[in-house]
Amino acid sequence: MLSRFCFYGLLLSGLLASCAPEPESGPRIEFIGATGLTSNDRVLNTPGDSLVTRLVADTRDGKSASLSRFTITVDYTPFDADTARSNTPEILYFDQSLNGSDAFYYQHRFSARTLSGRERWTFKIVDTEGKTSSRGYLLTVNNPDSLRTYHPYQVPLFAARNATSRSSLAARDGLVFPAFPLKANPGLQASVDLVLLPAAGGAVTLASPTDASVLAAADAVGAGSWVTRNATALKTTSLSPTQFDQLTTSARITAVFDTVSAPAVTATEALSKDQVLAFRTANNRTGLLHVKTLFGTTATPAAIVRVKVNE
Repeated sequence: MLSRFCFYGLLLSGLLASCAPEPESGPRIEFIGATGLTSNDRVLNTPGDSLVTRLVADTRDGKSASLSRFTITVDYTPFDADTARSNTPEILYFDQSLNGSDAFYYQHRFSARTLSGRERWTFKIVDTEGKTSSRGYLLTVNNPDSLRTYHPYQVPLFAARNATSRSSLAARDGLVFPAFPLKANPGLQASVDLVLLPAAGGAVTLASPTDASVLAAADAVGAGSWVTRNATALKTTSLSPTQFDQLTTSARITAVFDTVSAPAVTATEALSKDQVLAFRTANNRTGLLHVKTLFGTTATPAAIVRVKVNE
């Protein structure tokens, strides 16, 4: 991700000027502004929307000390009176040493929250003298379904090939995480219910954090030293996507899991398009998952899933 690039001047022409005054010294960090990129405050009417941010940082043409560290932090504030969904403490989402580089480029891909609420992203650069510069934005998500007794949402999951793969799903809140924020955060570890894993021939499977396949992919999932591994039970159903759509109460969602005669497992076989799974989390919350689309390549398989999970 580190790079010294000769086309740096060209990139600067696409940078967005900040409303905050520039410091006289210290590192510089700027968003790259272009169609399809997120670089300022936004209101999102598509819960779980996939977003991309690009940024560059430098030493102000060599006038400041070399770059030392880059971090991304995020905090989530729900529009919810439920005390179990109180404001999430600031999460260290990414942290990278820059080893004295003079210039840095980064592309941040992520999925917005699926519940109504706000998430504030902050990108900070630090130089070898400890001086800092940061940029950020606030995303506001409006989900008209947030008042239901179950939470319906759609998110992309990327099979755990490396530490940047967004493979881990916190089912209740519909948040998807790559490995880094999970490695040393017991609270986030305890929120993960399902992990998307790669299988032979570009296929993918879903697994409980307790399954041996997740531990085998520990580096890509960030699961090497998790304090809590939720035991999620999975069942394959015979439901069609239309039948999935027709299940609109918590009781009916729960009944699907209870009435499926197939034994519960901690990992599925290779997923197929339009397959519907039932699952029950370690804290006894029941949900359904529809595999809407399988996409990506053999090297980087992924899936878009629709989820209905009881509150």
